[in-house]
Amino acid sequence: MRKDFLDIYNYIAQKGLFIDIYTNGTLLKRQALRQIRKYPFHKLRISLYGASSDTYRLLSGNASAFNQVMNGIRLAKKEGINFRIRSVLNKINQRDSRRMEEITSRFKVRYLSQKHLHRKADGDTEHFRLNVSKGGRKRTCEGCIYVDNLGRLNPCPAIRTPSYDLGCVSFKSAWQDRLRRKFKVKCPAT
Repeated sequence: MRKDFLDIYNYIAQKGLFIDIYTNGTLLKRQALRQIRKYPFHKLRISLYGASSDTYRLLSGNASAFNQVMNGIRLAKKEGINFRIRSVLNKINQRDSRRMEEITSRFKVRYLSQKHLHRKADGDTEHFRLNVSKGGRKRTCEGCIYVDNLGRLNPCPAIRTPSYDLGCVSFKSAWQDRLRRKFKVKCPAT
């Protein structure tokens, strides 16, 4: 969505950082994928919300997004980009789980299906009642970070505290403080 995405991507890649990109796949373009091949992703994950336009309409309100995602997946595959497809199963799309597996099998792409939810940043777990299966947090990350779209450094995508505004503090000082705290973040094994 950002016009300067490739500039940001190239700058980060040239610094030698691992880059994980999570996308809904609707905006993947050939020109961008070809430029990004110069500095390959560490991880590219494309979200698949369902296996039909109807499921996409129910989940996102945009029935045409399913075809856009499928086009993005075909394009990434054609360009030789290494990626995985992931889904978070819920009460609406769980009926599509087998067909989502078939889609990824057809593209010969690894499929990750997440069947559990993260707690909210404030620790609230009330929405865990929506689980469709017994998921679990199996790994513990002690040195992970996540920089969100607002420029804040967080322990991981699921845990947003403590958060450091990189517009106000340097990356180095935020990272050092993050390590000093020595707290462990329980991460889902996905």
